[in-house]
Amino acid sequence: MKVILTKLRKTNDQSTLLGKIEESARGYIEETLNDEHYMKPAMQAHVKSDREIYGGRSSNGLFPDRGILLSGCQTDETSADVKKKGEAFGAFSNAIQMVLSETDHKDKITNKEMVLRAREILKKQMFIQRPGLYCNDRFVNAPFIC
Repeated sequence: MKVILTKLRKTNDQSTLLGKIEESARGYIEETLNDEHYMKPAMQAHVKSDREIYGGRSSNGLFPDRGILLSGCQTDETSADVKKKGEAFGAFSNAIQMVLSETDHKDKITNKEMVLRAREILKKQMFIQRPGLYCNDRFVNAPFIC
């Protein structure tokens, strides 16, 4: 929060829409950080290291480095929505469902294959987002959980 607040303080141009949004965000963040009831649980939390604060728990827990994240896009992109039967949902979620429907339930599909096949579907549908796979190397070729 301090990093965000510092960056927001550097810009002070309220003549543009973005400047007005930044000013509003800065006010909200400052108000929230000054609310002792909001910050009390965070201030009382016991932490052992900076890694635990900024990068999650240390790896000596019960299940170290077992997280697998499939993201709908890269950090510099926006995840698009698709609309089916009047309802909107994620284009990447839709692509995953399509991959699963095209895959025989007896066949195993890996996390890597899921992301690559979903990318192909999104590309054919003219979406420019590129889904990503974030995990320990040993889980790249592990079976997708569905």
